[in-house]
Amino acid sequence: MIKVCHIRGKPTYWQNFKKADRISGSPLLENRNLIYDCWEQYFNTSYINFKLKIREKVLNYIKQQNIFDKILYNDDQYNTFIRKCTNTNIILYSQDDDDIVYFWPDNIKPGLNVYNYSYIDVTETKRIELTLNEKFLKTTPDKIQSNHVIIWKENDNKLIKTIKQYGYVRSHTSLDSYKEHLLENNTQIQYHDNFFTTQFYHLTSLSLWKNIAGVKKTSLEIRKTFFNESEFNRQCIFNVFETYMKFITDFQIPTCLNKPKYAQGANLLEEFKNLYLELNNLR
Repeated sequence: MIKVCHIRGKPTYWQNFKKADRISGSPLLENRNLIYDCWEQYFNTSYINFKLKIREKVLNYIKQQNIFDKILYNDDQYNTFIRKCTNTNIILYSQDDDDIVYFWPDNIKPGLNVYNYSYIDVTETKRIELTLNEKFLKTTPDKIQSNHVIIWKENDNKLIKTIKQYGYVRSHTSLDSYKEHLLENNTQIQYHDNFFTTQFYHLTSLSLWKNIAGVKKTSLEIRKTFFNESEFNRQCIFNVFETYMKFITDFQIPTCLNKPKYAQGANLLEEFKNLYLELNNLR
């Protein structure tokens, strides 16, 4: 058996932040540029440099856990690996470069394993339809994302063919449609009532900013409700910064992470907090 961790994203994807007009799950280019400019004005350092610090923390953490036999650091490495893979017993897990995997579950079964979804939403604007406890929530997922799913291919040629055909991670949130392809091939889908990862909505998360900077009615309501601004402008961005940093300053590890199996991930959360405190001290 070989356990594989795939870190989602194109190689050096951050180099396109100030170039590509269309980046999946991110605000429009003009709004992104405004965020970057405000970031440098507010924190006296660049947005990208801080994002890369978080990435480095997460990658070092994953390597130190020593869970995985192989770590694929971007989509290109993943696609090459899947295309050339001949192993008949393989486990696949995928996450972004700023999320947390706490431990390796001991209840994995052949097929698609779906675990409860947990996240930390500091601004409370990304998952506003759910009630948060300590701004941390774990829930049975209505929709499936790659960061709380494990695929175990055990002597299953149909499954690996489906993975190759549909890419498995072509989109972080498209596993609902991907699930249908698995069902068509009689792949077992197991739902587990526990969580082993957390999606952390960092201040550098472009998907978080898209929810705030958007033009739809939902984004307008978010700006008015949480940041007292109807328009997405400099003042709105500074209000987001202040909201986020106030929470981080007072942040305590959620009580549900007090168990030993979550200890390493809880330490990573503390490291995240320290990074933000260092960032705030640059002002």
